[in-house]
Amino acid sequence: MRYEKILVMLLAVGTDVNAWTNGDKIAGFLFKPVQGEAGVVIPPEGYLKIVRELCTKYNVLMIADEVQ
Repeated sequence: MRYEKILVMLLAVGTDVNAWTNGDKIAGFLFKPVQGEAGVVIPPEGYLKIVRELCTKYNVLMIADEVQ
């Protein structure tokens, strides 16, 4: 599957307005910037920027787990 298709799927989940507008129920957005255990998997270009914008907009803590 091409990264562009993956990005579209991730953004469909990540931009669900109902989920983000209930921000008082969201403690944080925890993610691995680079998946290393199953091979090196890097998110599509632009994905983390959009996640950062959503977290800032809805006052959600963004947590990057970079520990291997």
